[in-house]
Amino acid sequence: MAMKPTLSARTFKIHLRRHQVFNRDIDDTFIVNELGIDPADLEDDDNRIPLRCVYTLINYTANKENDLILGLRYAKGQYQGFLKSAESFNKVATSLPDFVEILSRYMCLSTEIGSLSWHLEENGNSFSVRFNLVDPEFTTYHQVDGALMMLRESITANFSIHPALVALGHACPQGMEDTYKDYFQADTLFDQPNHQLVYKDVSSLLPSADEFENTIEDFGPMELAKHKHQPTGFGDSVSFLVERLLIRGEPSRETIAKLLCLSVRTLQRRLSQENTTYQELLDQTRKRLAQQYLNNPNATHTDIALWLGYSEASQYYQAFKRWFGCSAKEFNNTRS
Repeated sequence: MAMKPTLSARTFKIHLRRHQVFNRDIDDTFIVNELGIDPADLEDDDNRIPLRCVYTLINYTANKENDLILGLRYAKGQYQGFLKSAESFNKVATSLPDFVEILSRYMCLSTEIGSLSWHLEENGNSFSVRFNLVDPEFTTYHQVDGALMMLRESITANFSIHPALVALGHACPQGMEDTYKDYFQADTLFDQPNHQLVYKDVSSLLPSADEFENTIEDFGPMELAKHKHQPTGFGDSVSFLVERLLIRGEPSRETIAKLLCLSVRTLQRRLSQENTTYQELLDQTRKRLAQQYLNNPNATHTDIALWLGYSEASQYYQAFKRWFGCSAKEFNNTRS
């Protein structure tokens, strides 16, 4: 039997606080009776909460407010932090597809409810960005609307482009056709096979066919040549490349070896000669960067987890406690 999707109590409480702004009825009694959650289960941030509880929250608020477009309004007015983080991603993204992939990791870390993927037609005339739900069998259209609105706002803010078409997998709420068109500022189709934004004439924001293939191969020598402080040893060169790649996820040994034109065995041997391993260098680099990022009062832990290349928030929080001897929550309390 397949396991039902869950999310961390830490992330669930973020969703919960957002809905409590809309609806004061969402209290401990509601959490117990309507969501079936023991409030004690929310005390440990690493506990897992059924993902269906997020959907119940959204539907409850929408029904309470009699709001057919809660997802659109919610995203438009409440996600300035998301857009602020997206600005920092654009500073390192090399193209629109690269930006979408970084944004997808951020969405996974911050919401745990879905991810993004991009698709380019063979003729290059159409670029689409899809929102892929973790639990498509049991969801609410408000969630889809909100995710696509955040995506639209992020791409527009960073690339000054607008979707030519919006495709939604759900039916249109009664009488809301023109409202959706006004919110997205694009033609909107309903009951489609995918949830996606479609862009036209964005060739200038896409890497060429050669760049798609060669970016990784050229990355190592190109970036090492830019290094303001010449590496003092082989391990320093590895750490530098790791630091540059982390925003796109944890780089593998194979990737680093390829960038340095080495085999994985040679990479490991040369690191061993400096009394270290790739895993140790990766961890040391992440800890050093975390210390730098924590000095920025505007950086959230979700931002930092993304910049450090984590794919799951729990991995970051476990590492944080190991590095600094306290939880991220305890750290926040000491500097507030």
